[in-house]
Formats: sequence, C-alpha cells, structure tokens
Amino acid sequence: MLKGTRTGIVHRIQPMSIHGQISLDVFWTDPEDPEGEIRHARVGNEATPTHMAVGDTIVLHYLMGMVTEITSPSASGSPASGTRSPGITGSRKED
Repeated sequence: MLKGTRTGIVHRIQPMSIHGQISLDVFWTDPEDPEGEIRHARVGNEATPTHMAVGDTIVLHYLMGMVTEITSPSASGSPASGTRSPGITGSRKED
C-alpha cells in the first residue's frame, strides 16, 4: 500500500528506547483476516493515541508501505491525540 489506512486490533504494545528516543512496537491483527495473522508496526511514541491499550481498535496510516501514525477510529482524520513524556508508559496494558 503506497498511501492509505487499515483498521486493526491491538494485541501487544512494547515500548522501546533507541538512542534515547521512545518508540512503540505495536502488534496487531486485521479484524477481516480469517487467519488472524499478528502483524507488527514500529512508530514513534508521539504518533499514537495517548491511551492506546490491548484490545483497542486502531487505524494505521501508511505511506510508502510503512506505518507513519496510529489513531483511534474516531480521530482517524486528525493527528494522534495527546502527547507523552518519553519515560511514561504506565497506562499501557501488556500481555
């Protein structure tokens, strides 16, 4: 997909630091995929909804085949809502 969006369901969120910059590995599935293949997207902490959690429905925004932003379905036309401090990930639920 060159440019567009896909809907997904979050299965796991793994915060990580690369050279001091927080990124999130988001593991998700396509609700229309009968096999339920788990997919992976790595995005900057600032490019995701503030309170994204396991089980949430999300919209993944693609450009040149890469996920550039994740939003909630109600805000899919606007930038990711809220920002986080780099070290704060306590509101995240993990498997």
